Amino acid sequence: MEREDFSRNLKEHIIICNCNEKVKNIVEEIHSSGDIIVVLIVQDRELWEKNSDWHPIKYSKKHFFTTFGSPFNPETLYSVSIESAKAAVILADPLEGEHADAVSTLVALNIEYKNPRVHTVMELLHSMNREHLNSMNVDEVVCLGDISEKLIAQSCISPGIKNIFKNLMSASKETPQIFIPEITENLLEKNYKECVKSIILNNIPFIIIGYIHFKEINNSKIGKFLITDPKIIVINPIGEQKNYQLKKGDKLIIISHKQPDLNSII
Repeated sequence: MEREDFSRNLKEHIIICNCNEKVKNIVEEIHSSGDIIVVLIVQDRELWEKNSDWHPIKYSKKHFFTTFGSPFNPETLYSVSIESAKAAVILADPLEGEHADAVSTLVALNIEYKNPRVHTVMELLHSMNREHLNSMNVDEVVCLGDISEKLIAQSCISPGIKNIFKNLMSASKETPQIFIPEITENLLEKNYKECVKSIILNNIPFIIIGYIHFKEINNSKIGKFLITDPKIIVINPIGEQKNYQLKKGDKLIIISHKQPDLNSII
């Protein structure tokens, strides 16, 4: 598994920065959805080698590689083709303790500087640090504390809801998943109600459960649009929300067994 001789001819791959106990499940979940190349940047060889339970078991040798180094190091990022990566996941470094969030933020900014188009997902340990990220270029911040607290509360109100979320959040081909594709040209100026009607009448094999508006602010320094509120999420639209006309940059929230083809909506 631990190969450092992989080619730099990588495109549309996923880079994971730092190893911790979540690596195994993340890699296996990604690979359950298809042959996506995952490259793990291990920040400390000894930490990785002594925690064998962090190592993925279900993976393809052609689609999972490790390299040792710091994600701060330009040469390390260059060696894993950061410029052509699809996404970069920044996990909290257990060696940094209480300073992990600050270090992860710097790593994320370094990656965004190298590739403004990459989709960055950062693990946040403390929700109080979220406000410091609002004006930065990190695409998504996942705070496990926020998620677990809400899930525990909802499980009290609606017993069994945890299993529903577990099913929908799986990347397995055997279970339906949530997809959030950007709308295609054929949907411009169509409203939500028209899209739902087309799906029903044409027996299209997916369900639209909502849509997302994005507010964009131009960052002239790196030429990337930042999502600062980040978004307005409308699930199960009611009343006039159903008549909202989709615009360029909007996304649909879809439940489907495979990547939905939005061009099938007529």
